[in-house]
Amino acid sequence: FEDNVVTNGEILMEIGSAENIIVRNNLFVSNNSGAANSILIGSTNNFDYIPSQNIKFYGNTFVLNKGTFLKVKNQTAYMSSALDHSSIEVRDNIIYTRDNNILNNEETAGGITFSNNLYYVPSGSVSNLTFDGQNWGVWRTAGQDANSVFGNPLFVDYSYQEGANGFYTDDDNFGLEAVSPAIGQGVNLGAKLYYYFNQGVRGESVNIGAFK
Repeated sequence: FEDNVVTNGEILMEIGSAENIIVRNNLFVSNNSGAANSILIGSTNNFDYIPSQNIKFYGNTFVLNKGTFLKVKNQTAYMSSALDHSSIEVRDNIIYTRDNNILNNEETAGGITFSNNLYYVPSGSVSNLTFDGQNWGVWRTAGQDANSVFGNPLFVDYSYQEGANGFYTDDDNFGLEAVSPAIGQGVNLGAKLYYYFNQGVRGESVNIGAFK
């Protein structure tokens, strides 16, 4: 799933009973109409019969106006296998959120890795972020989010609009200003280009997120 724009939705993506998916180089923008989660691993209606495995979120830009960024749902009772979802990676993403909760992991096992991401909460600080009930310091001490940073990504042009719907417009530009902390701080995880093809290839110096 690559080079797409998903905008003004409640749940932006749901992945259930799936394996070997790469979600890369996309722009996701949610509304604030009340969805509890932006990205869901597992079925809303408990229809999973096998766990999801090897799910990668690489080099995306997420602009989230309500709800937890990622929920990993525990559905062991509904699965034919007792295994948990596993090998979920979140790397090189910009996660710009108005909700402090990044992860809700209902699974009993691990299998989730975050690294090289940029986080920003417009009305808060890094101390406001929570990862499955852990603050930033505890989360990092546990080995998560190596080389990740907190800071304003400095989008070229983004105007938040209050209301139930319609947060993304054609006037919004999620490219990065020259002094953005996302520039040059990523890792090349296989994307050859940025979201806009005419912005050139991802070379040795790679930006976090989908845009140059």
